[in-house]
Amino acid sequence: IYGPDGTTVLGTAVAAADGSYTVPLSPALTNGEEITATATDANGNESAAVDATAPDLTAPDTPAAPANYNDNVGAVTSPTSTAGTTDDTTPGVNIGAGLTDVPTLYVDGVKVPATYDPATGTLTPTTPLGAGAHTLTYTLTDPTGNESPQSGPLSITVDTTAPGAPTAPTSYNDNVGAVTFFF
Repeated sequence: IYGPDGTTVLGTAVAAADGSYTVPLSPALTNGEEITATATDANGNESAAVDATAPDLTAPDTPAAPANYNDNVGAVTSPTSTAGTTDDTTPGVNIGAGLTDVPTLYVDGVKVPATYDPATGTLTPTTPLGAGAHTLTYTLTDPTGNESPQSGPLSITVDTTAPGAPTAPTSYNDNVGAVTFFF
């Protein structure tokens, strides 16, 4: 087995009677590198090279923690909100536009269904979050299925409860003008 440069020998093996063989590679290749293999007979005659690809076992790096989110519900909205509290039960976590790896959203450490918008870079849960504090993280999965570690968290609190009605005033102080009155 030759490495990506086509000349460096990474390993050799003797084929079994049925033609099968296992070659330990040194150094190990784990990121989809292109390699070539040849067979050599007892007289030293080497076959033509056959191209192969080493397995891709390397996950993407840990993604950066999201710094903000898209809050598009209520009186106060922002596409890059950093507020600790929101009334948006489906805040879109801003993770970056045009990702080539597939993002997965985790809420409080649990994988949840979400939609990624590659144009805006938002990863939005499809099921509304319940009231209370939440930590949102995400992972990236490459085309061969290797999933990165979870990003650092974005912590937000969902609060959709309106404040209670105020009590009616029981008194007021009129201290303007010639006549003042206290009720």
